[in-house]
Amino acid sequence: MENEHIPLFYHFAGRGKRDRRGKWTRVFQRTFTSRVSHLKKDFSSECLIPDNLEIIICHNHPTDSLVDWNLKQLGISNYKRLGEKITQWKNIYKPRELYEYLLNQDGPEYILHLDADDVLMTENPGQVLDRYLKYFDCEILFNAQKTSYPSSKVMTMQGAYDSIAVERIRRMEKFEEEKYGMPCCYFNGGCFIGRRTSVLEILKEVLELEGYLYGFEHCDQGPLREAHRRFYPRIQIDDQSRIFQIMFDTRFSEIKSAPPLLVKECVIPYLYESINSILWIIRNYISRLTPRIIKQWVRQHLLK
Repeated sequence: MENEHIPLFYHFAGRGKRDRRGKWTRVFQRTFTSRVSHLKKDFSSECLIPDNLEIIICHNHPTDSLVDWNLKQLGISNYKRLGEKITQWKNIYKPRELYEYLLNQDGPEYILHLDADDVLMTENPGQVLDRYLKYFDCEILFNAQKTSYPSSKVMTMQGAYDSIAVERIRRMEKFEEEKYGMPCCYFNGGCFIGRRTSVLEILKEVLELEGYLYGFEHCDQGPLREAHRRFYPRIQIDDQSRIFQIMFDTRFSEIKSAPPLLVKECVIPYLYESINSILWIIRNYISRLTPRIIKQWVRQHLLK
C-alpha cells in the first residue's frame, strides 16, 4: 500500500538550470538509487502509468535530463519529450511547445508536466492521477511554493523594474495569499497535472499574456501565474504538497514526510546552496547601495 503522506515529486526549483558541472544531477541520482535500495523493491515492476495519463517534459539537452533518467530507471518509456529542436532555450518556450503539441496531437484525457532538470521522483508516480482525482476539485493543479517569484518586494528593493509590473505581481501575491494556506501559498509553474482540453485552453491564454511582466519576458512564470488568477478555481495549486513538494527556501519542518535519505543526500546541501544564493543577493544589494550612502554623507558633511 502506498504512503499518501509522502509527496510523489520533489521540485528543487531552478537547481537544474544552474547545474553546469552536473553536481546536483549526480546528487539526485544517488538519492534515487539509495531510496530504491532502502525500500528493497524494484520500482519498475510497479510504476505503471494509467492509460488515460500522458507524461510530458520539455528541454533541448543533447543528453537525457534528470527526469528522463528518473523515468527510465522506473521503467517508464512511454512519455513525450518536447523542445528538442530549440537551439537557445528560454522558459517562455515551454507553453508554446506544449500548446502546439496538444493542439495537433490527440492523446489521453490527462497530462502531467514536470520540469525536466530539477524534479526528483522517489515514490511510484503511477499513483499521481488517483491522488489528483481524490483530493482536488479543479481542472489543472500546479505546484505551490513558499516564496513568491517574481517577488514584488525584491523588485521594489532592486529598483530596476517597471512600476506596472511590480503592481501586477502584488495583485497576484495578494490573490494567492487570500486563497491558500501558508507556508506554500504561492504559484509555481514547473509541475502540473490536468485535463488535456483544459490545459490547451489555458495555454492559449498564456500565449496571449507573453510580455505581461516587463523585465521577465523570457520567463513563463508571469503569464502562467496571471492565468491562474484569472481562471481560479478551475486552476489551483497544491498548497498541501500532496503531490508536488517544493524544496526551495523550505525549512525541514515544512517538508512533508520526506524520506530520511532524501533529507541527508539532497535537502541539506540544497539548503546550504540556497542560503549562499540569498547571501549573494544581499551582498549585491549592499554593494549597489553603498556608493549612494557615501555620496549622501559627503554632501551632508563635507560639501556644506
